[in-house]
Amino acid sequence: MLYRLSRHSIGIVFFNICITINFGCGTMINTVYIGTDSTVQAVSRPDSLSDLSGSVHVIDKNQLAERIAISEKQNHLIVMYALWCKPCQEKMPIILQKFSDSDDVELYFVSSDDWLEIPRIKSYWKTKSYEKPTYILDIFAYEHKEKLMRGQKERFNTFVETIIGNDDFIGGFPMFILLDKNMNVKYQKTGADIDFQRLNELIKSH
Repeated sequence: MLYRLSRHSIGIVFFNICITINFGCGTMINTVYIGTDSTVQAVSRPDSLSDLSGSVHVIDKNQLAERIAISEKQNHLIVMYALWCKPCQEKMPIILQKFSDSDDVELYFVSSDDWLEIPRIKSYWKTKSYEKPTYILDIFAYEHKEKLMRGQKERFNTFVETIIGNDDFIGGFPMFILLDKNMNVKYQKTGADIDFQRLNELIKSH
């Protein structure tokens, strides 16, 4: 069954195909149909979730933990953004200038945009001459996949809640979360008025 959101929203329609396990109803989603009112496209679960499309990698809490575990760096800065977010675009050059080549912190630019936006995400980072991996939320990894397909807010909130362990937070873009090697939150900020001096002090303090 197809579900259609508001004609004027950046909506997503979806169709889920369950994989049957031992002739029982499985819960694993194999294919979803996503898009706007005028565009619908099938997205299948990639054979390798480590690389969805070139330099854009899917990510959830477990995949983030794995990347942190193998990293030699002690600090890990998650930058949650969306392509339509003007404050996000204004802060990206500053973030890149201050931290992209830092030996003290690993950057994770995580988009909550729809998967149909992957070509635009790749193009965006190409214009920034940023060749390291960037990330998009792994819609297949969450329990309530249908809800997460409905919009950025659900995808964003679910991911952030699992990272910070708190559902009583103020969500918004951009959002900055600094984690240590054990995924403890050292700094958290929503909005464009990030305290770069404080953030840098925390990064340098290890």
